[in-house]
Amino acid sequence: MRRFIFSVLGLCLCFSLLHAGGGWTLKKGRGFFKTESRFLSGNSFFGDDGLVVSGLGNTSFYIHSFYGEYGLSDRFNLIGNIPLVWNQYQPVNQNPENLRTQIFGLGDIQLGLKYGFFQDKKYVLSTSLYLGIPTGTNPDANLSYVQTGDQEFNQQIQVDGGLSLYPIPAYVSLGTYYNHRTQSYSEEIGGYVQAGYSLNRWMIKIFASANFSLRNGSRVNPVQRYSIYLNNSEYLAFGPEIGYRVGEKLALGVGVDLAAVSRNILATPSFSAYLHYEL
Repeated sequence: MRRFIFSVLGLCLCFSLLHAGGGWTLKKGRGFFKTESRFLSGNSFFGDDGLVVSGLGNTSFYIHSFYGEYGLSDRFNLIGNIPLVWNQYQPVNQNPENLRTQIFGLGDIQLGLKYGFFQDKKYVLSTSLYLGIPTGTNPDANLSYVQTGDQEFNQQIQVDGGLSLYPIPAYVSLGTYYNHRTQSYSEEIGGYVQAGYSLNRWMIKIFASANFSLRNGSRVNPVQRYSIYLNNSEYLAFGPEIGYRVGEKLALGVGVDLAAVSRNILATPSFSAYLHYEL
């Protein structure tokens, strides 16, 4: 039967950009810089029918990313994300074909530009354009089980809104996007909602997000490749995050991503830890 109990999955790196900053933009000359480590490992996979397949081998990802957002003006922000990816596959049995089972290298870089329509009210609205640069490695499926990117150039248009609950130290942010993918990958639509609350130096966030494939691409996923870069990946996800502000400009935190329903993606915990600095 279909697995509707709460499971956990590894989310693709590009979605760390999904709700970064929300609908707010930085003032001119201000910056937000974040380094994050994300780890996921498991032998279970959500197939195209949403059923969980397991026992064919263990897939692990360790992703360390460098994210930055800088105010070109009070309304325009420049955004970038550079990931380093380590991917390993451990077969259940010996690997007689001698296929590549481990890789480390640069992942797919994301560049973005955000424009804030109005930013001086309790509610804000912005729009962004993100470009996914295919700088990662995706070897031939006949030669390798592992990869650091999907080797497709995508363009994502996103609209974000935010609401400050001042004088309560809390906010709500939500957004929606359309992701145009190339190399015969299907296009995607999705969105998110996020809420945050500050208590002294502590910061608590919860989010829910969704990604749906339009299933208009002809690319066929390799057989028995468990990954976070496959075609027609879909999910309904949520997760908590807790952070602690060390000083006025420095903070650190941890988080976990969870999901209820997914397709074509690893079914395994995704844990993260981060450090960010505000300029």
